[in-house]
Amino acid sequence: MTTKPDRPVLELLQAEACDDDQSFFHIPVGNRYVKYLSINPGPYTLEDMCFGTVLASILPDVPHGNQKRRLSGSSLL
Repeated sequence: MTTKPDRPVLELLQAEACDDDQSFFHIPVGNRYVKYLSINPGPYTLEDMCFGTVLASILPDVPHGNQKRRLSGSSLL
């Protein structure tokens, strides 16, 4: 399996995967941030989510930097 050449290697700090409930992942991004991802049951198999290289190939790119701002209606918070 190959990864995209411009995509950084995905490292899992913590993975809590479940077939019938939400799964939670902590992924470091850069040297300053940790992204907290949650995945609803269904889109991926438990085996795919628990194997880091497979998870890296099926997830969309994780944005870098501080993502504390979010959209609320039409304005940024």
